[in-house]
Amino acid sequence: MTFAFLETSVPIAFAHRGGTAGGENALAAFDAARQIGYRYIEIDVRTTRDGVPVVFHDADLQRMTGSTYEISDLTAIEVAGLELHGGDRVPTLAEALSAFPDIRFNIDLKDTAAVEPVAELLHRTGALPRVCVTSFSESRIDAARRLLGPEVCTGLGIAGVLRFVVTSLWPGYL
Repeated sequence: MTFAFLETSVPIAFAHRGGTAGGENALAAFDAARQIGYRYIEIDVRTTRDGVPVVFHDADLQRMTGSTYEISDLTAIEVAGLELHGGDRVPTLAEALSAFPDIRFNIDLKDTAAVEPVAELLHRTGALPRVCVTSFSESRIDAARRLLGPEVCTGLGIAGVLRFVVTSLWPGYL
């Protein structure tokens, strides 16, 4: 099976967390990465208290905003009112997908609550061909695969990576 996300004639370089210019996981960082030629951006997604997927790495807001709250404690409107160091704000996944229709996103699901709203958003916006959904959590990846279908590119969780390594080193072991 092939995935639209991986269809390219050149090696794929990812801007991790959207790059660092303008602050990680921020729209300004995505724009800066695009301007220097990146077409693939790795982002992290967490869910607000009201179920909105936002682009943010950490569970709490301390490192990037100075706030002591966790993303899951606040509503999307409350998160939108926070300022990241550098002046940008925390974007929603919908905003990122809409603002950068030419970018392919590797979406790292950072919490279990993100699986269903991310799947719904990707289906609703038609963004499935330009995303790869990943997580270190095997259960999140499995749930995402069930909701997104087999045509969507997904990564391997920790157990999948270990199976790959073991079978690469010792064919026939598993």
